[in-house]
Amino acid sequence: MRTQEWWECQHICWAHNRTSTPNQTRQFGGTAIFSINQAAHRVIEKGYDKTLLGRWSWTRFQGKNGQTLRIIVSYRPNPPQGPHTGYAQQNAYLHSVRRDICPRKAFLADLVEDLTDFIEQGDNIILMLDGNSNMKQSDSKMAKEQLHLLEAILDRHGLDDPATHKRNSTSTPIDGIWNTQGLHIERGVTLAMMRSL
Repeated sequence: MRTQEWWECQHICWAHNRTSTPNQTRQFGGTAIFSINQAAHRVIEKGYDKTLLGRWSWTRFQGKNGQTLRIIVSYRPNPPQGPHTGYAQQNAYLHSVRRDICPRKAFLADLVEDLTDFIEQGDNIILMLDGNSNMKQSDSKMAKEQLHLLEAILDRHGLDDPATHKRNSTSTPIDGIWNTQGLHIERGVTLAMMRSL
């Protein structure tokens, strides 16, 4: 693995669509989370989206006094744009299991179900979401509110946060980092904010 000697210690959890064989040399979609150095030593569990679509992966850490933290990285597909996209892959899977629902809606429903389970287990949560929708006012925001999660960047810096994708000219953040209310986030910025410092 290319990153094997980058850090003293590392733990990787990754996921991709395992429900069918790709019909191209590359497959769109998938997620990965790297835990490095001291964080790698605190890993107690890892996992991913139960459908095996690679929509999210997570790592669970043990902290002081029995506290646990689960960090989830997730990718919600763009609206349909072609036969090999993440959306098309997920749509094919959902049809194969006779689940008549838009892949973007299925993503949110399934993610909320998993997050609810994680919270009920007593985990603190940090969710990193590539949402491919406006984080200020989309249905992703409604899902966040349903779980009483805080937006680590927008709540800290306000709704004038810059765009989170280089081709976005409307200053619309399509990615977000959310956390449960028991966590105190000391710092948080986007790459665009760092460039303006």
